[in-house]
Amino acid sequence: MAAVRALAQVLYRVVIAIVGAVAIAAVLAVIHGGTFRHALAVSCWATGALLLLMGAVGHTTASRTLETGGRMPGLPATFRSRPGDTSLSTSAVFFLAAATLFVLGAVLS
Repeated sequence: MAAVRALAQVLYRVVIAIVGAVAIAAVLAVIHGGTFRHALAVSCWATGALLLLMGAVGHTTASRTLETGGRMPGLPATFRSRPGDTSLSTSAVFFLAAATLFVLGAVLS
């Protein structure tokens, strides 16, 4: 059951990345004046590159500090994980979304 939940979370985030690329492509097509297909290909490549760079950052010290914030008296936890919860690797999600956008950009080019 945890694997299905993790897969659903990955797919949700990949769909969000694609919707973001489509929105950027719409603005680019209107401003640039080219075809939407070309704008979508460029947007997929650019957004994929950004996600790839964000995936390289990974799980930083700042995110670990946010998690331990709830254990310190007087500091609220921004996000809490409980023992036994399935957690997704942030880097893996960014890399999968970037790969999807790169493939979509290559198909559209």
